[in-house]
Amino acid sequence: AYMQRLESTGTVKLDQARSVIDKHWATPRYPGLAKYELAKRLKDDNVLEEDEFDAYMQRLESTGTVKLDQARSVIDKHWATPRYPGLAKYELAKRLKDDNVLEEDEFDAYMQRLE
Repeated sequence: AYMQRLESTGTVKLDQARSVIDKHWATPRYPGLAKYELAKRLKDDNVLEEDEFDAYMQRLESTGTVKLDQARSVIDKHWATPRYPGLAKYELAKRLKDDNVLEEDEFDAYMQRLE
């Protein structure tokens, strides 16, 4: 009964997806990717199954973390670069938004998480 409940709610596929993503996160083959970006790459590389990917993305969307993950990815790519030296990440987020590198909704998600 317990496994049927897990399967009917999609929890099994979500847990499988998380396990695969965690195993490959920050490895030399997939360096510097946000987890949502890694999920897409793993699906494209046929490491993550379609239903696992769907369960993972559905969870991100339902919890509102997609925009936050996208913002973190953009910020991490530009942090401590010659164009943006010596900025704290929240200052960088503001500059990236002003420079139209970070989208408004991504910026809002990032700043809301800081509050």
